[in-house]
Amino acid sequence: MKNKLYVISHTHWDREWYMSFESHRARLVELMDSLIDLMEKEPDYKYFHLDGQTIVIEDYLEIKPFMKDRLDALIKEGRIKVGPWYVLQDETLISGEANVRNMIEGMNFCKENGYPVTKVGYFPDAFANISQAPQLLNGFGFDNAVFGRGLGAVMADNKVGEVADDKELIWEGADGSRVMGIMFTEWYDNANEMPTDKEKCKEKMDKMISLFEKYAKTPHWLGMNGSDHQPVQRDLAEALNLAREIYGEELQIVHSNFDEYLSAVGQYKSEFPIVKGELTGQKTSGRSPISDTASTHQPLKNKNHKVQNLLEQQSEPISVMSYLCGDIYKKEYLRYGWKKLMQNHPHDSICACSCDDVAIQMSARFDCARDVGEYIRNEAAEYICAKIDTSSLGEKSIVVFHTNPFETKGTVTAEVWLKEESDFYIADEKDNVVNSHIVHHGNQFTFKLPKDSFRVPVRDHKYTVKFPVVLSGVGYSVFKIKLGKAPLNKTDLTVYEKGAENKYIRFNIENDGTITLFDKISKKEYKGLNLIEDVGDKGNGYNFIGTDDQKTVFAKLNNIELSEKSGFHAVFKIESQIDIPKGIDENNNRTQDFITHKITNFVTIKNDSRRLDFKFTVNNQSENHRLRTLFTTDTSTPYVYADGQFDVIKRTIKPDERWKNPCYNQRLMAFVSLEDEKSGFMVASRGLNSYEVIRDGKNTVALTLLRATGTLGDWTWGQKPDPLMQVKGEITLEYSILPFALSEKAEAYNEAYSFNSDGIFALETDCHNGNMPLSKRFIEIKGEYLRYSALKKAENSDDLILRVYNVSEEEQKAVFNLDGVKIEAITNLAEDTDREFDGKIAPKKIMTYRLKKEG
Repeated sequence: MKNKLYVISHTHWDREWYMSFESHRARLVELMDSLIDLMEKEPDYKYFHLDGQTIVIEDYLEIKPFMKDRLDALIKEGRIKVGPWYVLQDETLISGEANVRNMIEGMNFCKENGYPVTKVGYFPDAFANISQAPQLLNGFGFDNAVFGRGLGAVMADNKVGEVADDKELIWEGADGSRVMGIMFTEWYDNANEMPTDKEKCKEKMDKMISLFEKYAKTPHWLGMNGSDHQPVQRDLAEALNLAREIYGEELQIVHSNFDEYLSAVGQYKSEFPIVKGELTGQKTSGRSPISDTASTHQPLKNKNHKVQNLLEQQSEPISVMSYLCGDIYKKEYLRYGWKKLMQNHPHDSICACSCDDVAIQMSARFDCARDVGEYIRNEAAEYICAKIDTSSLGEKSIVVFHTNPFETKGTVTAEVWLKEESDFYIADEKDNVVNSHIVHHGNQFTFKLPKDSFRVPVRDHKYTVKFPVVLSGVGYSVFKIKLGKAPLNKTDLTVYEKGAENKYIRFNIENDGTITLFDKISKKEYKGLNLIEDVGDKGNGYNFIGTDDQKTVFAKLNNIELSEKSGFHAVFKIESQIDIPKGIDENNNRTQDFITHKITNFVTIKNDSRRLDFKFTVNNQSENHRLRTLFTTDTSTPYVYADGQFDVIKRTIKPDERWKNPCYNQRLMAFVSLEDEKSGFMVASRGLNSYEVIRDGKNTVALTLLRATGTLGDWTWGQKPDPLMQVKGEITLEYSILPFALSEKAEAYNEAYSFNSDGIFALETDCHNGNMPLSKRFIEIKGEYLRYSALKKAENSDDLILRVYNVSEEEQKAVFNLDGVKIEAITNLAEDTDREFDGKIAPKKIMTYRLKKEG
């Protein structure tokens, strides 16, 4: 069979990148106008792939809504190919659930507009590909993935060099799901700007053919006619006719689409090699891994973490609870909040390797999504509060909403407003005293917004209340506010001058400011923990590159004091300073002038927790540097486990023999863990996504706190200054450490996930009648290594959707306890197929349950 070249016209449309969104959009409007005009006039210009993301259509029609009919006609004819994603996301820096919602939104957009969906798992410019992508794609009925990175190293011109042998493969995900994988040969612009000059056309075609002959396993070749923000090639038909004339019968050349190409190449997939797990460029020299985008613009990463958690773990589940209590589910508003969040999830956006204007606009979008999420959460919570019968209680009580169907250990933080200054304490429903920490803020002004009258000003005494809870199931619990002095209550917490202990751990703050931690269960001691180091960074928004002088500075202790103490917790305030060079000089060495940075680290131990939590604050004023905290684990193991999207990923600590980069930074979501035969050590985070296990013989975990760099990149446009990448100003970061005996690994995982999540929300309520009890559980699940990612209303019905997944390599059994709902079926991620329910969840499997409201 002779070879066949499938030329697919497209543009890769970064919504925002080296220019602001609106600057890019102005060019998008020009491109779309040109494309519609060309396709209407030239029937031989058959197809155009609109980059696999539907948001470009929204962005275009927002400016030119009157073009919708003309655009719709071309899409419905199958000439302009759209979907399946809403945005082309960075898979690795957003939650697993956010990846799912991205596909759902893209598919919904197509359905609502009557557009056929392009069934291509399209990841053209993703900076890495997650281990669960094949399962995610299978869940929407996709059997293929087309991608640009993961098997080769990213080069300075944005091409992919050091190419692995396999560009046509079977990609197997963490759970065993499989898709046919196609990696672009010489990037997604190998057939860009096809020449109409005969000599130049032959030169370009000969180069393409040589690469296809080297890498292709089939006679079907993929030529991508487009590039970043590439205008339509209006003379493509002339160029292709010229190429056909040059090569005659040797090569068939067609203007085509992915449906035709994938169908043809798929006939050979039984011959393709199998590649398993995440695709992150591990088997390359790693000279330009672009994994350091995980620590660029850290404040934006923090905002993403908080807003994702707000929508996934508060706004939607509490809205489900209020719906089960008779409320209206605010589906449209939740969709709007999710879209605002996802507009920050494109790879150049959430990776923060974009110009300063983009960072400013992203921050505003995060704030918008946060405001929406908080409003929906508060409205739903207030609806439930009004239904609870608190008539037997005092003036005020606290309703604690818990949205995790599994057991959660956490700390409730609530505002309480009392008319008079009063001593009070917290008790549970059975009148057991709950150890708490109460701070009085004085007589302050606030206001209420009744649904049926004008704004009501209030001036009462404001208190902040914190107390521990161990809760299980999606539901709520009422805690009583009792006036008077709190009775003495038993505690397992003992506090010393420079440390404390509970039944699990004991820690001490040393004279150099580091922590010594003893695990009472495994009997293992860890020394030198939380050592703060700083090194120079001559890199850019994409990559950390150490300065030539390799000068490292460390924090020095100034002061230790006990900041808070109660029956359930103790907080130590560690004040340190670190003298960081002001920046780097023209020789890429750190400057000799230093800026003293004060560091405040609040270290919290709780009565009934294995964790030691850290709240770190620094006012960064230096440039071109990286700040990390180090934890020497002395754990003998070749592997590290890192939480990712629907998976805990097992990685080797030692890189592939081809890896030449001295750094081997990796991504994480909730935690990173090292384990030997008896014990383990875990570092958990909230929005900190970059770690490295240093190959120092001690397996020291280095968690990146911030990375300051002043340039977007040094690629084809040269170094572009972007001062906001230096992240100057005060930054607050949160992380935790957790030693554990291997026999209690599941409990340790649960505590790490509890630290990372925001599944507890509290609201005060007054004394009133109601028809709901003081506590209720709607959905409760037992399962050792199971997690949940979603509880929401179904996309196309009044049913509910609950998504649960197994992070372990063993089958897990899920035991359900339900009240007010029943399981109808197990469905796929697209929510359009059903099978019978059983309680078994296979290793690494994502399970989506369709629930029906009873009554």
